[in-house]
Amino acid sequence: MSHLDKLEEPASLIELRDQTAALLPQVDVAELLLDMQAKTGLADEFTHVSEAEARAEDLSTSVCAVLLSEACNIGLRAVEHRDHPALVRGRLNWVQQSYIRAETLMRANARLVDYQATLALAKNGAVETWLLPMDCGLSRPCAPSTPAPIASTMGLIAG
Repeated sequence: MSHLDKLEEPASLIELRDQTAALLPQVDVAELLLDMQAKTGLADEFTHVSEAEARAEDLSTSVCAVLLSEACNIGLRAVEHRDHPALVRGRLNWVQQSYIRAETLMRANARLVDYQATLALAKNGAVETWLLPMDCGLSRPCAPSTPAPIASTMGLIAG
């Protein structure tokens, strides 16, 4: 097999790529996750493994930090913040071990899907064209969450 020559990209492709990139918002993933938590209460679906109903203060921030670390495969060190009690390493380890389970993940995912169904785009039937044909462990198809405005209180995880 011989070496293949690189094809030059046409100027129209480069221009289209630049135009498309300009349309996409720059969103901090941690802020987006915390914003979705504020809108949906998805962290409420994460219950302690002992089924105790007591909730630690600012637990939703800890849950979102652990979810982000696992989803991005970056580890807890990347979301740890020593000056914020909800983001200290011990607290994050405790949340990871006590709250993050398949059943709680499925319930949180279902809450996101239910929230998406309330959005105008979904009500107009436009969502049906981009639903992902995958099994998320739910009785209905899962769709990617829609972009949400960035909440100003979300910068804590990135710190």
